[in-house]
Amino acid sequence: MNNKNNTRQLDWPLLTFGLIILLLVNANQFQHWSQGVDYALYDKHIQASSQAADDKILIVEIDEQSLSLLGDWPWPRSYHAQMINILTQADAGVIAYNVVFSNADLKDQNDQLLASAIEKSGRTILPLYFDRLLKEDDVTEVVPAEEFKQYAGLGHVNSYLDDDGTLRSIRLMDRFDDRQWPHFAFASFLFNQPYSPLLELQLSDVYIPFVAVGGFERVSFVDVLTGLISPEQFSQRTVFVGMTATSMGDPLLTPMNDHGKQTPAVEINANVYQALDRERLIEVLPSVLALLINSVLILISLYLMPRLSGIQQLIMTLLCLAFAWFLSFSLLQQGYWFRTAGLMIALFTVPFIWNLLRLSRLFNYFRRQIKQLKNQQAKEVFRLPNHYGLDSEQELTALLQLMQIDDYEILPLDSEKT
Repeated sequence: MNNKNNTRQLDWPLLTFGLIILLLVNANQFQHWSQGVDYALYDKHIQASSQAADDKILIVEIDEQSLSLLGDWPWPRSYHAQMINILTQADAGVIAYNVVFSNADLKDQNDQLLASAIEKSGRTILPLYFDRLLKEDDVTEVVPAEEFKQYAGLGHVNSYLDDDGTLRSIRLMDRFDDRQWPHFAFASFLFNQPYSPLLELQLSDVYIPFVAVGGFERVSFVDVLTGLISPEQFSQRTVFVGMTATSMGDPLLTPMNDHGKQTPAVEINANVYQALDRERLIEVLPSVLALLINSVLILISLYLMPRLSGIQQLIMTLLCLAFAWFLSFSLLQQGYWFRTAGLMIALFTVPFIWNLLRLSRLFNYFRRQIKQLKNQQAKEVFRLPNHYGLDSEQELTALLQLMQIDDYEILPLDSEKT
C-alpha cells in the first residue's frame, strides 16, 4: 500500500520536465546549439586570465617601416639570408621564419645565399600550408623548395577558424595524404627537445591561451638588418620572424582582439609556442565529465525548486549560475574548456518554467472547482417562502434580478412537488 501511495505522489510533470531539460543540456554538449554564447564566455575567460609574455620569445616583425625602407614585397631573398645569418651569429635558440619560399633557382645568387644561410644555421624552421583550390576537396600542399627545406625544420601554418571567423585553436598535427606535419610553433618547440608527450596524445584541435595584446617584445626587421639592434638581444631566445604590416600580412581575429584589431600570424605562433613551453594548451573537457557536471547541477536545481519560496529560488538560481561560471573559469586554468552556456541557460530558465507549471496547475484547480460549483447550482431547487406573495412569473423574475441571481430556471409546480 505504501509503495502505491508513493507512486501516486510522484510529481510526474516535474519529472518529465526535468528529463527533457537534462536531455537538452547534455545533447547541447555535442550539438553546440549554444555555440555563440559558449564562444563569448570562452573569450571573456581568456581575456581575464591572459598571462605575461615570455621574455625568451622575441618577434622580428616585417612592419610598415621595413617595407617603406627596403622596398615593396617580395624582397630579394638575400635580405632573408642576411637576417638568418645575423640571428645565427647572435646564437638565437630557434629561428622560426614564417615566410614561404615555395620555389628556388640556384642560378639566382639570392637563392644561393638563402640556401647557404639556412644550411649554416641548422636551427631554422620554415612554414608550409595546404592551399584549397576552386573545389572544396581539391587541396594542394605548398612546401618550401627542396633547396631550402632539406636543411630546415618544417611545420604547417594552416588556420581553421570557428564559425564566427575567430581563431581560437590550432591543429598540433595536420595530415596531407600519408604525411603528417606538426604545427609551425610545435616544430619550433620540438627543435630543442625532439620528444614531447604531446606526440603520443594524438590531440586534434587544441585551444590557445593568448597573452595580452602586444605582449611579446618586437623589433623591426630593418633595424636588425641595419645593426640598430644589439646581437646580444637574440642570444638563446626563440625568434619568430614574420609579417605584421597590415597592408601585406595575414592577421586574424582572436579572443584577445582590441576593438576589432586583428592579430598577425607571427604573434599567434609565438602564443602557441609559449603555451607549449609552459604546458598550458587547452583542450575540450572530456564528454563524460561534462555530462556528469550538467546532470548533477540540473538535478540539484530540480530537487530544490519545489521546496523553495520565490526569493529563495532566485537566490539559488544566482548561486548555481555563479558556481557554473566559476567552475568553467577554474577548469580553463587547468587546461580544460567546459562549454557551460547550455547549462547556464537551463539553470536560468528552470525556475520560470517550474513556476509556470505551478500556475497552470493552480488555474486548472480553479477551473475544476468552478465547474463543480456550476454543476451543483444547476441541480439545486430554490423555493421562495409563501409570505412573499408573488402573483405572477414576471414579479418572480423582477425579484430574482433584484437579488442579482442571473443563472436560474423556473420549474413548474408539479416538478417542485416531486
